[in-house]
Amino acid sequence: MKIASMGQESQEIEAYLSRWAACRGWIFQTERAASGGRYDVVLAGPMAGKAAPTCQTGILIAYDEDAGVLARQVQARTILTYGASKSTLSLSSAGESCVVALQRETSDLLGGAWEIGEFRLPGGLPGHLACAAVGALLALREAGWRVPEE
Repeated sequence: MKIASMGQESQEIEAYLSRWAACRGWIFQTERAASGGRYDVVLAGPMAGKAAPTCQTGILIAYDEDAGVLARQVQARTILTYGASKSTLSLSSAGESCVVALQRETSDLLGGAWEIGEFRLPGGLPGHLACAAVGALLALREAGWRVPEE
């Protein structure tokens, strides 16, 4: 599984995912998104008006305010948005852990679908970034990994 990142705060999400995966013995490749790149997942933190590299991905996880612009720059089969109450991935509750809601059925990398539901993540990320992390974990789940249940 190859995950590329771009935008502000994306490295914070990457570091969280890497720590979480390392505790479970999982290995996946992360790198900064580059023009012409092909990735399983592109994880986009808030872009703050910066241009994104033109690349291809199975799943684009995009901050809600940037999704329209990113959809023109990143060729993706599925786009998951986060960061607003109407986003695909929305913060349901926060505290020592975050509960993130998948608010609509969404296509996965294998042509199936992820069903609407809620996912609990251990603390360590601000709420909007926890939403992005759940998107990446859903993609990783297709490789046989499970979204955390704590």
